[in-house]
Amino acid sequence: NTFKSSIAYQTNFAGKVYLTVNASHSQNTLTRQVTASLPEITLTVNRIYPFQKIGKPGKKLFFKDLNINYTLNGKNYINGVDTTLFKGFNDNFSQWASDMVNKNMQMGVKHTIPINLPIKLFKHFTWTTSATINDYMYFDHLEKQWIHDSDSTGHLQTDTIHGFRNLVDFNVSSNITTKVYGMVNFAKGPIRAIRHVFTPTIGFTYKPNFGDPKWNIYKTYIDGEGKEQTYNMFQNAIFGSPSQSQSGMITYNFANTLDMKVRSKSDTITGMKKVNILDALNFS
Repeated sequence: NTFKSSIAYQTNFAGKVYLTVNASHSQNTLTRQVTASLPEITLTVNRIYPFQKIGKPGKKLFFKDLNINYTLNGKNYINGVDTTLFKGFNDNFSQWASDMVNKNMQMGVKHTIPINLPIKLFKHFTWTTSATINDYMYFDHLEKQWIHDSDSTGHLQTDTIHGFRNLVDFNVSSNITTKVYGMVNFAKGPIRAIRHVFTPTIGFTYKPNFGDPKWNIYKTYIDGEGKEQTYNMFQNAIFGSPSQSQSGMITYNFANTLDMKVRSKSDTITGMKKVNILDALNFS
């Protein structure tokens, strides 16, 4: 038997910044387990062009089209048993608050910033370079070490260390694209023209290996067999953490659309209407 409740609030500021605040509660009457989200916040900023007003009005500068988005996600989860969750609230509030934060709460903040810079090349090509930056703010992490017991079996000890930690990951990509048009016209018959639009795109993406010690996300310990084991200090974090693998790849996509113009009695202006033959045929 589970009781659930939730509440949400949404607002915006000048139609440019959007704020959503949620709170929820779930309680199982059999296990007495309580799970609450108090609160969960999402803040989104519309795309901005920070360099658009630089230079003379109307003068085209390549960096004027650089645009940035921003999203903030914040979560605070509470987990516990209702018989002990508020124990000590009245007797020793400061101790209760400390225990609540350290034992029952899981919290974090994630900032996401996509950056894009499209540049027009030779009038017919568009070169777009993009980067996405993720910033994670956490308030505890894990430390692991192998403990050699007296009976020589040993065990893995995992400790939760409280304190602010900040992580960053990012990826970059770049691609170039254009459009090629082909048209066949017919002087007679119900079909007056067929058009083919071919959109080739080629590019690359890259993401570093955040398992490198300089990023301070992954650590190692020596197990009972003397082998080095790698672990993620933020493996249970509320928004996850940067991955250990490096990736880089060449990407391509060939998009095709096909449509035709046919005679139409219902169109009294041009006498024609557009009919899609092929909405999308992609090869990647």
